[in-house]
Amino acid sequence: SEVIALQEKSSLDRYRALVGREFPVLIEGPARRGVEMLAGKTPHYKTAIFPAREGLTAGNTVTVRVTSATGHTLSCTLA
Repeated sequence: SEVIALQEKSSLDRYRALVGREFPVLIEGPARRGVEMLAGKTPHYKTAIFPAREGLTAGNTVTVRVTSATGHTLSCTLA
């Protein structure tokens, strides 16, 4: 459990360091969290969630700006 806790803290620190940056994201589909949200992956395979917009579907690429982070997910807005 100590190793897992250390990994969680390390991941959170790395993800929070990305707040304010922009990344291209390949849309995978609807996010599991929240209605009207999409999920995708950055070029570094980090999961990003962001508001859906008409016309955006799986397979599209969009640019997002990271607004907050957990140890597993980047919360973003469309840039």
